[in-house]
Order: sequence, then structure tokens, then C-alpha cells
Amino acid sequence: MAVHVLLAFHVHHQWSHDEAVVATAAQTREVLGVEWGGGLWFNHVLVLVWLADSAWRALDLKSYENRPCHVHAVIHLYLAFMWFNATVVFGSGSRILGVPVFAILALRFIPKIRRKG
Repeated sequence: MAVHVLLAFHVHHQWSHDEAVVATAAQTREVLGVEWGGGLWFNHVLVLVWLADSAWRALDLKSYENRPCHVHAVIHLYLAFMWFNATVVFGSGSRILGVPVFAILALRFIPKIRRKG
């Protein structure tokens, strides 16, 4: 994910955050009819959440495995929300597979949350 973000900023936005906001706003207008570049910040949060979650698992597996159910759920629901938006809402070509794959992953995730809680 980090490589994806770095490549996107390098190749598509020439390391300009302002350019990335403008491009995000244009894409959001095209897909949703609203010109808003704030979605880029959701991507920044995604990277931070993913890195923090991965670091937690790598540094303290026992604590990670015993974390409260609501923490696990919030993290994974945010990741799922972002994945759905990337593949189904804003994805170009991945929509046909995105919905069933999302449904399968959701059906696998729900029982894990119930067992953990």
C-alpha cells in the first residue's frame, strides 16, 4: 500500500499534494457529481491506520490478538469501507468483481467479530 501511494504521488501528481487534491476532486465530481478533494485525506488516514495496525501486530502479537473486539471491528470496518470505495465506487473495471468479493469478505468477517466479542 505504501508503494502504491508513493508511486501515485511520484507518477501522477509529481509530488504535489495540491495536484493530488485537485485530481481527487475531479474524480469525485466525475463519479459522485460533487467536486471534493477531501477524500485524499481518507487515503492518508488509511495508510496510517494500516501501518499502525501492522506495527501493533509485529511488535506485540499477544496484545494484538487480545485487543478489544470494538477496536478490531473499527479498524477492519474502515479498511473495508476504503476498499469498497476504491474498487466499487471509484474503481474502473473492478466493479463487476468488487461487489461479490466484498460480500464474501464481509460474510467471512462477521462471524469472526461475533466470536471475538
